[in-house]
Amino acid sequence: MTRARPYAERTVVPVQQSKNEIERLLQMNGAGAIAMFTDDGRAVAAVAFTMAERSYRFVMPMPRMCAKGSREEKIRMQLARQRWRALLLVLKAKIESARSGVTTLETELLPYAVLPNGRTVADEVQPRLAANYKGQDVPLLPGV
Repeated sequence: MTRARPYAERTVVPVQQSKNEIERLLQMNGAGAIAMFTDDGRAVAAVAFTMAERSYRFVMPMPRMCAKGSREEKIRMQLARQRWRALLLVLKAKIESARSGVTTLETELLPYAVLPNGRTVADEVQPRLAANYKGQDVPLLPGV
């Protein structure tokens, strides 16, 4: 059995083009206050935006910086291109799923909703859900 290859594994689309497409997609679907950033120190990149009076944040791991011109640098850049293309695909799928009536945008974006404490719903729920599966009776959200 062969292993499936990551989406856009060999893409040559520049990161900036993917970011531009993400921004256009979000704008066309009512998003505002769109921000994209990379934190090389933490090896993450993120897209944050507001939509329907809520804030959302998608954070994805990125490969760590390495020596310019090295083989590792080429691999790092390819991974960055691949991940930005994959994020574009995810956002397109979520928006299309809601637009087509398969689900709702609120349901699709729920894990990425930013709570008043600055954490996402997924940040808060995932460790609590894991504890519940281990038999601990932990509320899924704080203060519940």
